[in-house]
Amino acid sequence: MRSRKKKPASHHKDPFYNPEHLAQLEKRAREMDARLHIHAHELLEVDDQED
Repeated sequence: MRSRKKKPASHHKDPFYNPEHLAQLEKRAREMDARLHIHAHELLEVDDQED
């Protein structure tokens, strides 16, 4: 049986590292730092006791 050589892991094909995706992540990080598009929500109280 012939052994296969595995190629080293490459991030070039990973969509996470796509330049457009990275630009979107950077934009969202800047918006979060500037506190844009952030909304406060009331938290609901939940009773953890079973009946």
